[in-house]
Amino acid sequence: MGCNDYKLNVKINGGFATLLQLCATLGFIAGTMSAKTCVGSFCADTDADSVDVTFGDDTLDGSAWAIIALILSLISFICCAIGLFKGIKAQFATATKLFGAALGFNVCYYIYMIEYEPVDGIKVSPGWGWGASCNIGAFINIVCALLNANQAKKLGGGPPTSSDASSAA
Repeated sequence: MGCNDYKLNVKINGGFATLLQLCATLGFIAGTMSAKTCVGSFCADTDADSVDVTFGDDTLDGSAWAIIALILSLISFICCAIGLFKGIKAQFATATKLFGAALGFNVCYYIYMIEYEPVDGIKVSPGWGWGASCNIGAFINIVCALLNANQAKKLGGGPPTSSDASSAA
């Protein structure tokens, strides 16, 4: 057990990755994020409700980039959850593919920060929100789950033994 127990590490890192990716996804509909709003040459830094940036409100349109990022984040969450399930079932080849796909979708999360124009003449640049912080944690754990699943696939699911080490030499 410990750091070389790749099967256990897939479960731990995969679980954290799934939980953190879910939190990052929820960051688009809950809480606030910083935003820079410009009208002409006048700009102001404000806090905006995440749901208003993503979907808009009665007076302003939402960001298409935030909706795309929300969908990609949701796909990453689903890939993490299924990858975790496959890791628990010791199907590491499939888990490796799913965590790899989750990683690809995860890195696209930050496209929500692209400036958009909700109304003619007003430009909004969404900034950092708490969901983005969770996404960094998800990224780190997805990478760890991916590496551990790949190693578990190579070793048959268990920790390396002394015979594995001697055969590698």
